[in-house]
Amino acid sequence: MDKRKMARDFVDIMDEMENVRSSRNFIVIEILILSAILGYYFHSWPTFFGSVIVLAILFVIPYLRVVLFVPLSVIWGLIAYAILGMFASGNIAIAGGVFICVLVFFIHVGSR
Repeated sequence: MDKRKMARDFVDIMDEMENVRSSRNFIVIEILILSAILGYYFHSWPTFFGSVIVLAILFVIPYLRVVLFVPLSVIWGLIAYAILGMFASGNIAIAGGVFICVLVFFIHVGSR
């Protein structure tokens, strides 16, 4: 009986690691896209590489992750608000933006 429980626990741990890995891939893609936007906006390769390095450092240090997660989540909320604002009323757009912001924040927190 103990071996079955250990096997189940091992499978659960592996599933959790896969979820964390996919969340981390999501954040890495966000970092690259945000850095590319900054580099394009400032027309500067050093800005692109500098922002990749700074955002990667913020992602690696556990206590500074929140500094990275909150603005990224807010950006996703603003994107959702802008898109919903084109198709729905203001209240629905605000509610959708807040929902997406909170959802993405929990995805980010799940990557720890």
